[in-house]
Amino acid sequence: MLRKSVEESIQSLIVELKDKVELMVDLAYSALILNDRDIANEVLEMEEYVDWLLLQYEDAVLSLAFRKAEINKLQIIGLLRFGKSLEEIADSAAKMAETILRGLHTHRILAKVAEEGEEFISVFKIGAKSPLANKTIKSTEIEKKFDVHIIAIRRGNQWIFNPQEDFILRPGDVLIIRGFTEALDDLKEISK
Repeated sequence: MLRKSVEESIQSLIVELKDKVELMVDLAYSALILNDRDIANEVLEMEEYVDWLLLQYEDAVLSLAFRKAEINKLQIIGLLRFGKSLEEIADSAAKMAETILRGLHTHRILAKVAEEGEEFISVFKIGAKSPLANKTIKSTEIEKKFDVHIIAIRRGNQWIFNPQEDFILRPGDVLIIRGFTEALDDLKEISK
Protein backbone atom coordinates (compact mmCIF):
# COMPACT_ATOMS: atom_id res chain seq x y z
CA MET A 1 0.00 0.00 0.00
CA LEU A 2 1.33 3.42 -0.93
CA ARG A 3 1.88 5.93 1.84
CA LYS A 4 0.45 9.35 1.40
CA SER A 5 3.03 12.04 0.90
CA VAL A 6 3.22 14.75 3.53
CA GLU A 7 1.83 17.23 0.99
CA GLU A 8 -1.16 14.95 0.29
CA SER A 9 -1.77 14.57 4.03
CA ILE A 10 -1.73 18.33 4.50
CA GLN A 11 -4.08 18.79 1.57
CA SER A 12 -6.60 16.23 2.87
CA LEU A 13 -6.39 17.72 6.39
CA ILE A 14 -7.11 21.20 4.99
CA VAL A 15 -10.20 19.90 3.19
CA GLU A 16 -11.44 18.05 6.28
CA LEU A 17 -10.76 21.00 8.58
CA LYS A 18 -12.53 23.42 6.25
CA ASP A 19 -15.58 21.17 6.04
CA LYS A 20 -15.75 20.59 9.80
CA VAL A 21 -15.26 24.25 10.71
CA GLU A 22 -18.01 25.23 8.23
CA LEU A 23 -20.30 22.68 9.86
CA MET A 24 -19.46 24.06 13.32
CA VAL A 25 -20.41 27.57 12.18
CA ASP A 26 -23.67 26.29 10.65
CA LEU A 27 -24.49 24.42 13.86
CA ALA A 28 -23.68 27.48 16.00
CA TYR A 29 -26.01 29.67 13.92
CA SER A 30 -28.75 27.07 14.21
CA ALA A 31 -28.20 26.79 17.97
CA LEU A 32 -28.65 30.54 18.31
CA ILE A 33 -31.60 30.93 15.97
CA LEU A 34 -33.44 27.86 17.25
CA ASN A 35 -32.33 28.48 20.86
CA ASP A 36 -31.37 24.80 21.06
CA ARG A 37 -29.05 23.52 23.80
CA ASP A 38 -28.62 20.12 22.12
CA ILE A 39 -27.22 21.74 18.99
CA ALA A 40 -24.98 23.97 21.11
CA ASN A 41 -23.60 20.91 22.90
CA GLU A 42 -22.76 19.29 19.57
CA VAL A 43 -20.79 22.39 18.55
CA LEU A 44 -18.64 21.93 21.64
CA GLU A 45 -18.25 18.20 20.93
CA MET A 46 -17.15 19.03 17.41
CA GLU A 47 -14.69 21.62 18.71
CA GLU A 48 -12.76 18.85 20.46
CA TYR A 49 -12.59 16.91 17.20
CA VAL A 50 -11.44 20.00 15.27
CA ASP A 51 -8.77 20.69 17.91
CA TRP A 52 -7.47 17.14 17.41
CA LEU A 53 -7.48 17.61 13.62
CA LEU A 54 -5.57 20.87 13.99
CA LEU A 55 -2.85 19.09 15.95
CA GLN A 56 -2.54 16.53 13.15
CA TYR A 57 -2.38 19.38 10.62
CA GLU A 58 0.31 21.32 12.51
CA ASP A 59 2.34 18.12 12.95
CA ALA A 60 2.18 17.46 9.19
CA VAL A 61 3.17 21.04 8.33
CA LEU A 62 6.13 20.94 10.72
CA SER A 63 7.10 17.53 9.37
CA LEU A 64 7.16 19.02 5.87
CA ALA A 65 9.36 21.88 7.07
CA PHE A 66 11.88 19.52 8.68
CA ARG A 67 12.00 17.05 5.79
CA LYS A 68 12.77 19.48 3.00
CA ALA A 69 15.86 21.63 3.25
CA GLU A 70 14.85 23.78 0.29
CA ILE A 71 11.36 24.53 1.63
CA ASN A 72 10.18 28.13 1.53
CA LYS A 73 9.81 29.18 5.16
CA LEU A 74 7.19 31.81 4.25
CA GLN A 75 5.00 29.05 2.81
CA ILE A 76 5.30 27.07 6.04
CA ILE A 77 4.38 30.17 8.05
CA GLY A 78 1.41 30.69 5.72
CA LEU A 79 0.21 27.11 6.25
CA LEU A 80 0.54 27.45 10.04
CA ARG A 81 -1.33 30.77 10.02
CA PHE A 82 -4.07 29.20 7.92
CA GLY A 83 -4.50 26.53 10.59
CA LYS A 84 -4.56 29.20 13.29
CA SER A 85 -7.30 31.05 11.38
CA LEU A 86 -9.40 27.89 11.19
CA GLU A 87 -8.92 27.41 14.92
CA GLU A 88 -10.13 30.97 15.59
CA ILE A 89 -13.25 30.40 13.47
CA ALA A 90 -13.96 27.13 15.32
CA ASP A 91 -13.44 28.88 18.66
CA SER A 92 -15.85 31.63 17.60
CA ALA A 93 -18.50 29.04 16.74
CA ALA A 94 -17.97 27.49 20.18
CA LYS A 95 -18.41 30.89 21.84
CA MET A 96 -21.70 31.36 19.97
CA ALA A 97 -22.89 27.98 21.23
CA GLU A 98 -21.77 28.73 24.77
CA THR A 99 -24.15 31.70 24.93
CA ILE A 100 -27.06 29.27 24.64
CA LEU A 101 -25.56 26.91 27.22
CA ARG A 102 -25.15 29.77 29.69
CA GLY A 103 -28.90 30.22 29.57
CA LEU A 104 -29.02 33.36 27.47
CA HIS A 105 -32.10 33.35 25.27
CA THR A 106 -32.06 34.52 21.69
CA HIS A 107 -33.80 37.72 20.72
CA ARG A 108 -37.28 37.51 19.21
CA ILE A 109 -35.82 38.72 15.92
CA LEU A 110 -33.93 35.44 15.64
CA ALA A 111 -37.09 33.49 16.50
CA LYS A 112 -38.77 35.23 13.57
CA VAL A 113 -35.95 34.09 11.30
CA ALA A 114 -36.65 30.49 12.35
CA GLU A 115 -40.34 30.93 11.50
CA GLU A 116 -39.52 32.09 7.97
CA GLY A 117 -38.98 28.49 6.88
CA GLU A 118 -35.25 28.68 6.46
CA GLU A 119 -33.15 25.56 6.26
CA PHE A 120 -31.29 24.78 9.48
CA ILE A 121 -29.02 22.17 10.93
CA SER A 122 -30.25 20.30 13.96
CA VAL A 123 -29.27 17.30 16.07
CA PHE A 124 -31.24 14.28 17.18
CA LYS A 125 -30.25 11.51 19.53
CA ILE A 126 -31.61 8.08 18.63
CA GLY A 127 -33.48 6.61 21.58
CA ALA A 128 -33.60 2.89 22.38
CA LYS A 129 -37.29 2.71 21.40
CA SER A 130 -37.00 4.88 18.31
CA PRO A 131 -38.28 3.32 15.06
CA LEU A 132 -34.95 4.46 13.57
CA ALA A 133 -32.84 2.34 15.94
CA ASN A 134 -30.93 -0.63 14.53
CA LYS A 135 -31.91 0.15 10.93
CA THR A 136 -29.93 1.38 7.97
CA ILE A 137 -30.35 4.97 6.89
CA LYS A 138 -31.84 3.72 3.62
CA SER A 139 -34.40 1.44 5.26
CA THR A 140 -35.65 4.24 7.55
CA GLU A 141 -36.28 6.45 4.51
CA ILE A 142 -35.66 9.35 6.90
CA GLU A 143 -34.04 11.57 4.28
CA LYS A 144 -36.78 10.93 1.73
CA LYS A 145 -39.77 11.15 4.12
CA PHE A 146 -38.67 14.33 5.84
CA ASP A 147 -36.74 15.96 2.97
CA VAL A 148 -33.59 16.22 5.08
CA HIS A 149 -29.95 15.32 4.66
CA ILE A 150 -27.88 13.50 7.30
CA ILE A 151 -24.60 15.41 7.35
CA ALA A 152 -22.89 13.53 10.14
CA ILE A 153 -23.40 11.05 12.95
CA ARG A 154 -21.61 11.10 16.28
CA ARG A 155 -21.32 7.71 17.96
CA GLY A 156 -19.67 8.30 21.30
CA ASN A 157 -16.45 10.15 20.46
CA GLN A 158 -16.36 8.88 16.88
CA TRP A 159 -17.59 11.09 14.02
CA ILE A 160 -18.97 9.67 10.79
CA PHE A 161 -19.31 12.34 8.12
CA ASN A 162 -21.52 11.88 5.07
CA PRO A 163 -22.69 8.42 6.18
CA GLN A 164 -23.59 5.89 3.50
CA GLU A 165 -27.13 4.55 3.04
CA ASP A 166 -26.12 1.17 4.50
CA PHE A 167 -24.95 2.76 7.76
CA ILE A 168 -26.86 1.22 10.70
CA LEU A 169 -28.27 3.70 13.20
CA ARG A 170 -27.81 2.66 16.82
CA PRO A 171 -29.44 3.89 20.04
CA GLY A 172 -27.35 6.76 21.37
CA ASP A 173 -26.22 7.91 17.93
CA VAL A 174 -26.49 11.66 17.46
CA LEU A 175 -27.61 12.61 13.95
CA ILE A 176 -26.69 15.99 12.52
CA ILE A 177 -29.31 16.83 9.93
CA ARG A 178 -29.91 19.70 7.52
CA GLY A 179 -33.57 20.45 6.84
CA PHE A 180 -36.46 22.84 7.20
CA THR A 181 -37.88 23.79 10.61
CA GLU A 182 -41.13 21.84 10.17
CA ALA A 183 -39.27 18.58 9.51
CA LEU A 184 -36.91 19.16 12.41
CA ASP A 185 -39.77 19.16 14.92
CA ASP A 186 -41.16 15.90 13.50
CA LEU A 187 -37.73 14.29 13.59
CA LYS A 188 -37.24 15.14 17.25
CA GLU A 189 -40.36 13.11 18.02
CA ILE A 190 -39.47 10.07 15.92
CA SER A 191 -35.88 9.96 17.16
CA LYS A 192 -37.02 9.47 20.77
